[in-house]
Amino acid sequence: MKKLAIALSLALSLGGVASVSADAAPVNALANAVGLMVKYEPSVSAIAPDGSVTGQNFAGVHLGNSHDIGSGLTAVSFDSALTDSEANRVATNLRRDPRVQLVVLDHDYSISQQSLKESAATQLAVTLGTVFKPAAAPLSAKVVDAWKSTSPFTPQIKVSWLPPKALNGGRLAGYRVWKSVNGGAYSIATTMSSPRLLSATLSLGLLAGATTRVYVTAITKLGTAIKYGLPTKALTIKPTARPVAPRITGYSDSTLNKPKWAGLSLTDRGGLPVTYTATASAAGKTTITCSTTTTTCTLPNFSTDSAYTITVSAKNIRGSSTSAPVLRARDPYFYQQWYLFGDYGINAPQAWAQLPTTYDNPVVVAVIDTGFTNHSDLNPQVVPGYDFVSTDQVSNDGDGWDPDASDPGSFNSNPTSTSSWHGTHVAGLIGAAANEIGITGVAPGVKLQSVRALGGNGGKSSDLVAAVTWASGGVVNGVPTNPTPAKVINISMGTSSPSSCDPGVQAAYQAALSRGVTIVTSAGNGDTNNQPMEAFQSYPGNCLGSINVGATGSTGDATYFSNYGLGVDISAPGGDDRVTTGTQPDAQGMMISTFNDGTRTPGNESYAFDEGTSMAAPLVSGAAALLYAKSATMTPQLAWQYLSEGVRKFQPGSVCALSVGGPDQRCGVGILDINASLKLVK
Repeated sequence: MKKLAIALSLALSLGGVASVSADAAPVNALANAVGLMVKYEPSVSAIAPDGSVTGQNFAGVHLGNSHDIGSGLTAVSFDSALTDSEANRVATNLRRDPRVQLVVLDHDYSISQQSLKESAATQLAVTLGTVFKPAAAPLSAKVVDAWKSTSPFTPQIKVSWLPPKALNGGRLAGYRVWKSVNGGAYSIATTMSSPRLLSATLSLGLLAGATTRVYVTAITKLGTAIKYGLPTKALTIKPTARPVAPRITGYSDSTLNKPKWAGLSLTDRGGLPVTYTATASAAGKTTITCSTTTTTCTLPNFSTDSAYTITVSAKNIRGSSTSAPVLRARDPYFYQQWYLFGDYGINAPQAWAQLPTTYDNPVVVAVIDTGFTNHSDLNPQVVPGYDFVSTDQVSNDGDGWDPDASDPGSFNSNPTSTSSWHGTHVAGLIGAAANEIGITGVAPGVKLQSVRALGGNGGKSSDLVAAVTWASGGVVNGVPTNPTPAKVINISMGTSSPSSCDPGVQAAYQAALSRGVTIVTSAGNGDTNNQPMEAFQSYPGNCLGSINVGATGSTGDATYFSNYGLGVDISAPGGDDRVTTGTQPDAQGMMISTFNDGTRTPGNESYAFDEGTSMAAPLVSGAAALLYAKSATMTPQLAWQYLSEGVRKFQPGSVCALSVGGPDQRCGVGILDINASLKLVK
């Protein structure tokens, strides 16, 4: 008998088909097309996102067992062997896929010692038992919006179809629906395991307003073999939903009768046009509204001396959603307080709407500083404090420690020295009253306690230890116990000398924390990269246990003066006269608060603009006070948790977003957002 041999010759060209050499193949060789060898365009994966073979929907049959065979080719198999004519039809379909460069047939060549008659019988059995064609495409496919009022914010669509005319030898077993969103790759949306199911409602992965494409294929079976039929024409729809609630971001003019809000994206609008309606209501006043398709409108007949509660709703044909209420303070300089309500403010008006301005849970904030001057915007809030400035620090009041914690002036022996009225400015930022006078503090219902520790020459560490101890309810020998101990202590001071925290102040901090008191410090104005922690230069913010605050400007980035680095825990607006975007002309990027017009000694009450991390820290102190006001069981640990979890993240590309020793460590965890933090308190 002549020796048997097989020689394979692949024509690897567009449209080429593998064949057996006529001279080498015996007459009893049985050849079946068992799959394809496919070459894809560069960067195209052989496996689609849904795990199927790329191009399977073009091929019209199920393709499996994909593996790389070299030369840029991928082998894929049929569920069962096909005749060359059947396999060529599949290959022709697959070549229509623009991701495919080349398709050739893959054969399984076996040498049979049986007669041609037996071989023919075997081929017939295979054909009758397992080989069948894919079904035609389902008929009358359509897609409609299937939005439901019971799930108003969830976009849904319904796909329906009729059975295909030709099953081509198989038994109808179900259907498969594919989807693509915003031009993305098709993925399996759902598989229907019953031929009687002729529709599917889809919601997973859909976006309102996004272009969504779907098609349907029939699933047929013959024995254990499965085929996926030809696809219907791709159907296109843009699903819809109810709009989400807008977020009020501030005001467009100084009279505050033009609220503004962040515009909603197409998806947030529910994929539909929306109308915004602003509503303002106040006790004893007629409710007023204005409507627009933009992001601001003018409220008519607005009374500037009224404390309005303002909301904004967005409405489309699916319904409407309303923003959280914002309390517009009635104090005349409120419009200058961009740091409370601006694009990168702390969202205080939204927080006020969660709490009354007079709290059921009284909270005292101690301000360890230069003392307070007499001021009608502070006096209703003030509780007795104490003066801990020693005489050798130029106390300027003629004595040392005493119960009079008012600010006599922080001037020194230099004839040109003037007083800063620093403590008065800090106190107003924390808790100036909502009383139709001047400004409104972050926590206008809080009690303010002046604890004086800074004089004409600064202060002493020992005085600071005594001040922290007394303010937090501890015992200082020779000094009466604090009758109204603080829940929050603000220390808006920073110096590079001493360069590290001393054991006395550290011990005072730890004792205050153990009494349930939150301590807030300022990071300092040295424009220093305070990294790593042990190199942190701003004292006493470098003592462990305090919330150390860096300063951001009106655009949400670090100010030109603020220290930054791993020693900064969180940021808050501190003013920046080099960045004035979103601030009133008088403000010029800075922070307005209570003040005094005296040059060296106290004169008349006034208001003034200033900037610094000293202005950022009191915003965090006021925010902490609101947390304590909302929860009688608040602790320093919980306060920090809520403050840090509620922050607004820094904008990508900003100085604060750059990595220094780790992600987002230049300016702490983010920018203070007291509204978001307050919502976390249950």
